[in-house]
Amino acid sequence: MLGQGVATQTKGGSVRIAVRQLLGAPAPDQIGSRSMNADPLDDLCLMVRSRYGALLIDTAEEDRAEALVGHAAATMGLTMLVWRRASGIHSPGASSGIYGTQDPRVALTHVMASDLPALYLFHGLGPDLQNAEVADLLREAARRGPFHREAIILTGADLVLAESLRGVVGLVHIPAPTRQEYEELLEHVLADVSSRMKVTVALSQQDRDRLLANLSGLMMSEAGRLLTTAIVERGVLDARDVLAVVEAKRDLVQRDGLLEYCAPQGVARQAPAVHG
Repeated sequence: MLGQGVATQTKGGSVRIAVRQLLGAPAPDQIGSRSMNADPLDDLCLMVRSRYGALLIDTAEEDRAEALVGHAAATMGLTMLVWRRASGIHSPGASSGIYGTQDPRVALTHVMASDLPALYLFHGLGPDLQNAEVADLLREAARRGPFHREAIILTGADLVLAESLRGVVGLVHIPAPTRQEYEELLEHVLADVSSRMKVTVALSQQDRDRLLANLSGLMMSEAGRLLTTAIVERGVLDARDVLAVVEAKRDLVQRDGLLEYCAPQGVARQAPAVHG
């Protein structure tokens, strides 16, 4: 009997991915040489069904990756299990995992010994992939997985794969969040902060459009922190917060060492360019 699929809710297919590169993984339909479907969920499901036993989602945004994999698991009737170094292999939301699987070698051995049709989402495994034993275990699990309706999915930005893994791991890229995702995030932050304190929203539609435009390019986690800070500081969300977001975004750009940042047009007061 197949494991119960795990779904994570998003609206309108807002999590969007595109296959950026397929690293030579052997697939029966030569998936790497043809155009993928427009729908990101279909793309990921197709890769799993095309016998990719391991995938790398190239992102630091673990929540977005987990939402996507959760939808894929539910669509294919698979269980989703998550690995983190602190808890090992566990069901999403569980406080503890399978005993001993905090060690990535034990975790990968467990995956190979299991007959559960599942997507195993590994967060933060990247540094261990330079270990030859871990890389070998992942390669073997990836080769075995398609025969047991299971796949290992890694997450991590700029993760470097060992040479031995380049022929078995498919690479998936999640683009920057869409305006719809930022809009949903804003509503979520407002609801969350309003549950803890009184919040007054005094944004015109034009101000709201400017606020969302200025979030563009930020990771969802960064945007969430900026919005929460702006709202909590005064208990108000209004036109002043558009400028606050611009200035906070400028500081993030400067912190990350980029050469130049120019605020979009249409804000009340332009933040100066950052040169470095």
